Amino acid sequence: MIIVLSPLMQQQIIDFLEKQSAPAFHFEKKKGIELYFTTDAQDTAAAAATAKQRIKAEPTFAPLLIKVRTEEYL
Repeated sequence: MIIVLSPLMQQQIIDFLEKQSAPAFHFEKKKGIELYFTTDAQDTAAAAATAKQRIKAEPTFAPLLIKVRTEEYL
């Protein structure tokens, strides 16, 4: 499970990540500012890093403060 934290442009981030492949991301649920995605990657930590890199590389999302992690804080 990949968790993207962003209070802004949530639907655009969901749409953007769901269009990605290698690894692919599938939106599961939203909880507050947390967007939960499943991935087909074996290494979820690497998939989280890839997701963040791809989001930040997109000019539309570059100014956003986002955090991407692999597990929920308790």
